[in-house]
Amino acid sequence: MALALAALAWGAWRFPPESCPWLYPPCPSHALFGVYCPGCGSTRMLVRLAHGDLAGAFAKNPLPFILLPFLAYGLGAELSGRRWPSLPRRGWPIYALLAVLLLYWVARNIPGPIFDCLRPH
Repeated sequence: MALALAALAWGAWRFPPESCPWLYPPCPSHALFGVYCPGCGSTRMLVRLAHGDLAGAFAKNPLPFILLPFLAYGLGAELSGRRWPSLPRRGWPIYALLAVLLLYWVARNIPGPIFDCLRPH
């Protein structure tokens, strides 16, 4: 798994979406409906991170950029066999994350200069 992740990282670093757009599939929601989904720009964000460009990565998609440390911690915990910190028995953390994703999806598609920073650049 680590070798596959390293190969994908190298490929994204060596063949960025800007120079090889045919290699990366377009986002279905943007291609079909013209709206940005919460994940639009995530691939370009990861490529910018691979190049060490933190500001550029944040500009491509701010929400996954902010959530990436938590995802990395969770992946590390899973791979090492450690347990996640215990969460409350009720599912409110999942509902909170879904609410944030839904609000982010709506906000990044509202026209106007206030919400421009949420769209991929």
